[in-house]
Amino acid sequence: MLRKILASIVLSILISFPSYAVDVTNSNPDGAGSLSYAIQQANQGTDTTININHPSVNTITLNRELTIESDVTINGNGVTIEGTNERRLFRITSGHAVFNRITFTKGNAASGNGGAVEIDNSSSWAEFNNCTFFGNTAQGYGGAVCVTNGSINSATVLKQCSIAGNTAGNDGGGAASLKGDVRIYSSIITGNTASYDIYASSENDIKAFYNVTGTSNFTADDTSLTGRSVSDIFMLNDEGNLTLRTVDGVNLLELSGTSIARDVIPANTDYTLSADETGMKRYMLNAYDAGAFEARPVPVDSVDLYGIPYIQINDRGSLSVDVYPENASLNVADYPPDGIEWVSSNPEVLTVDDAGNITAVGVGGGVGEAIVTATTHGWDASGNPSVIGTTAFTVYVGKEPATAIRANITSLDAQTVQRGGHKLVTPKVTLEVSGIELKNIKAGVNYTLTASSKNPAIVTAEIVSNDSIRLLAGDTTGSADVEVVASPEPNSGPTQSMKVPFTVTVIPAQEGDTLGSHHGGCNTGIFGAVFMLVLSSLIYRRG
Repeated sequence: MLRKILASIVLSILISFPSYAVDVTNSNPDGAGSLSYAIQQANQGTDTTININHPSVNTITLNRELTIESDVTINGNGVTIEGTNERRLFRITSGHAVFNRITFTKGNAASGNGGAVEIDNSSSWAEFNNCTFFGNTAQGYGGAVCVTNGSINSATVLKQCSIAGNTAGNDGGGAASLKGDVRIYSSIITGNTASYDIYASSENDIKAFYNVTGTSNFTADDTSLTGRSVSDIFMLNDEGNLTLRTVDGVNLLELSGTSIARDVIPANTDYTLSADETGMKRYMLNAYDAGAFEARPVPVDSVDLYGIPYIQINDRGSLSVDVYPENASLNVADYPPDGIEWVSSNPEVLTVDDAGNITAVGVGGGVGEAIVTATTHGWDASGNPSVIGTTAFTVYVGKEPATAIRANITSLDAQTVQRGGHKLVTPKVTLEVSGIELKNIKAGVNYTLTASSKNPAIVTAEIVSNDSIRLLAGDTTGSADVEVVASPEPNSGPTQSMKVPFTVTVIPAQEGDTLGSHHGGCNTGIFGAVFMLVLSSLIYRRG
């Protein structure tokens, strides 16, 4: 009986390999605490978890290919694993390998497939979650990843990965499947050098959903955006080239502010992850971003509400909001179409819709006014909904048509400038419509200033920053008339400019205050003479 019990225990030990965890504690290519050593240990058993989370381990440079021969999960926590552009990084010959939050770069399968990772056994498959592949090369297929001979029972999966800037000598500059199933979910695969970004030896080998891709040799499903270039998606360097960028200490391919890969994965799909490669939560704004990086929301600093403050009964107009910075993220999902919530204080006089379009209702033929408020809904830097604040704007409703937008210039006093000098004059300009002053320059209208002199030999005039006039005196004394014109520039509608003349007198340089002159004047000369006298006295005494 005892023999049977002992035999059962031994058999249990032989056929059951417990799972365990190994920590990578340094960036060395070999030796205790290295990634290479951790994989060697994993290959001795099964179901091993390798954690790369030591604060000093940001980049691991491999000087040889690492072979995975058992079930293993590598939690990279945003680490970069790079080669020397001479060898492939990983080859999987047995078991199920899972890679989480890792950037693969500078791998080179100089005489084979899969520049970064090759799956090459009918009993092996891999999973890549929140991984970035950039700058890898394969002489054969799959510049980044190639399933050369994968499992026919379990598919290799790429979920929310970014694969760009890789090269293959044959097909599949990003990913290729020669034998074995591949599933690609919510990923970006474009901008890779080969006949196709994604290649499948058989159309049934690859199934792809909710991706943003360049080219492929199979028919993509209707949930994906195809035929897209890197310039539509990623941040480029100053030379316009794709490169890895560092975000929160992680080297990755960062989405641009206008990237088409932002907010393209619906929140109710099963093809997404709860965090990105940096560990930041998903989703941030209105939906998930494709790829390994979830773009950070840009908080709103300030807003301006503007429009024409007068409208005739039964007429229509529009109000607008300027948001700063211009690339700020707004909650357009809950508050379509622009992330702005519009309210009229007096809907019997004036109504406003969700896009800021106003209608002068004038119930019962009455006139009046309404305060229109615009509440801007955005996000804070952590991706939480944020109400920026409410901006108010008063609109008057009347029976008469709106008059032209008129510019008014307060009369300018006569000016005096010394010969060869200069002077800056800032006229006060206001704008009005139907007798109502537009209180600020963002009231849907700007204006331009022009200035001209009737006698340029005496003085010339030029505009500075569109709100000031610089008077430049010549070498001739005398008087000249200068004419200033303010012209409204509205979004639409008639305008009325205003022209104001004033006189500029150029006087000799020795008279009055010096404006823009390089002469020191009498006081300077007296001070210099006194200084020289004192200095001479000191030198005489020392002698």
